[in-house]
Amino acid sequence: MMNSQADVFYPEVKNLCLDRIRQSFNPQRHLFDLLLAEDEQWQATTDTEDASSTVMVLLALHRADISLESLGLDEEQIFSALHALFVDKSYLQNLGLLFWLNAVYQRQNLNQTLVELQLDSAAVVRLCREIKTSEVAWLLSGLAHLFQHQQDTELKSLAADLLAILLNRFDKDSHLFYHTADDAPLKFRMRRRVGTFADQIYAIQALSFAKLVGLNLEGVNIAQQCADKIIVLQGDLGQWWWHYDAATGKVAQPYPVYAVHQHGMAPMSLMALMRASGLNYESALQHGRDWLKNNELNVDIWDESAATFWRDIEYDQSRLGDLRRKAASVSGLSTLNQNLNVKLKVNRVTWPYEWGWCLYAGAIASQAHVDGHVV
Repeated sequence: MMNSQADVFYPEVKNLCLDRIRQSFNPQRHLFDLLLAEDEQWQATTDTEDASSTVMVLLALHRADISLESLGLDEEQIFSALHALFVDKSYLQNLGLLFWLNAVYQRQNLNQTLVELQLDSAAVVRLCREIKTSEVAWLLSGLAHLFQHQQDTELKSLAADLLAILLNRFDKDSHLFYHTADDAPLKFRMRRRVGTFADQIYAIQALSFAKLVGLNLEGVNIAQQCADKIIVLQGDLGQWWWHYDAATGKVAQPYPVYAVHQHGMAPMSLMALMRASGLNYESALQHGRDWLKNNELNVDIWDESAATFWRDIEYDQSRLGDLRRKAASVSGLSTLNQNLNVKLKVNRVTWPYEWGWCLYAGAIASQAHVDGHVV
């Protein structure tokens, strides 16, 4: 059964998420690529966030059993605009999300997507050398969803390769995932030891999906070890910290603490692990959600008057101070206590995927079944 506190939280914020998702849609580009800033100002997202936010919102709407048509949106236009972005190879770090989306909406199988992007399985494996652990995890999550519909040899072989790559980034002593491959290009390898929360939580989710669809039965044990570790390191107020030193097993940089980690990413991933393992992580998840209203700045990150979750609590320091802190983190000199004795501020923006992942987590918590989803 769903935890009673989650049973109250997610239904209460569902309409908030849906309203903001509608408003984040850009009718000129047919993408969910508008972020909310203070004073109801809408701005374009940056980098490849137009693609990743759009995919995450689409996954969330499907998981919540909400059709695009019911929102007055044209599915064909959105998918056409999205696929056009991925033809540009600079978006390939999000390839796993595209696999996942095509599986859920039953738009394309693995081979069709690879042909469209002029890739093959070998190219996907090579790509892993230059992408983050969170992005490798997306690839495995995408293949797990495709595997429900397409249980062919090529897909299973590629999934096995990706699983091996992902597990190779796990430190058996610290129980944390590194940020990049050990043979990544130098510019990526320099901060390899500093794994993000996203690296940990998306890996947990992907390994849980792999177990649930029968792609791999053992990786879920690694997911459990990682989950147990980040729960041990969770802050006193329920904070899911941002950077971890995978070489030492300590928190490298606690801030920013992101709202989406508290209400969306940690819940959706640990609920997947709960399904795959039979373990219960509800206490840690509720502790994380509590932070939205009870945090170190005593502000409402879940701001009902503004009808949003503000993005994060982060450092309030100079550019030089920021560079010094990051250098200490990469060198392994940073400690949690040093990082807690700093000035903080609220970052009052919200990106589209944040409402999306909250909606997705709530749909899982509701126990409602929707075809196409592993969890």
